[in-house]
Amino acid sequence: MFGEVAETVLCAGAGSRANSAGGQVHRSILPPESCELKQPVDAGRGIRRRAREVQSPPVNIFFDVDHTLVFIDQHTNALRPGAHAAMQKLKAAGHGVYVWSASGLAHVERVVHMHGLSEWVDGMFDKDPRVKPYPDFIIDDDWYLVEKYGGHCVSQYKAINPDDTEFEDALFKLAELGHL
Repeated sequence: MFGEVAETVLCAGAGSRANSAGGQVHRSILPPESCELKQPVDAGRGIRRRAREVQSPPVNIFFDVDHTLVFIDQHTNALRPGAHAAMQKLKAAGHGVYVWSASGLAHVERVVHMHGLSEWVDGMFDKDPRVKPYPDFIIDDDWYLVEKYGGHCVSQYKAINPDDTEFEDALFKLAELGHL
């Protein structure tokens, strides 16, 4: 069903598999007994890696806006810590970086330009399931969408927190999947 599978997988939960023949990323649920792993990487996160890593082809990574990239209320419009660095690292690795929101394209454009993200963003969209290019990996605060598309679910950014590490965690997950 998936063809050749990359050497890194997520166990005991939702995981992504990269088809090395076509470069597509497919979602799958891998029960713990189906994982044949040789060495743990970070037992605190429940993520394990096989001994040999495989660099996967570039993927399309979509960032959500509200409560993921930014905290916005009547007095505040704050970018989540690590956003610039995460996008810069993803672009340097050759991935497509996109920003979308259910609040519409105009909202996405305002946020991207206001926070100086334009140089790393390949496209901005209203959140639409027919969007092209199709998301391979999303970073979102909505667990349902993360399960649907595959990606990393962040906690909601509802207050300024300079110690927030959610984007570092998302990059860690991408690295474990062989994308960084």
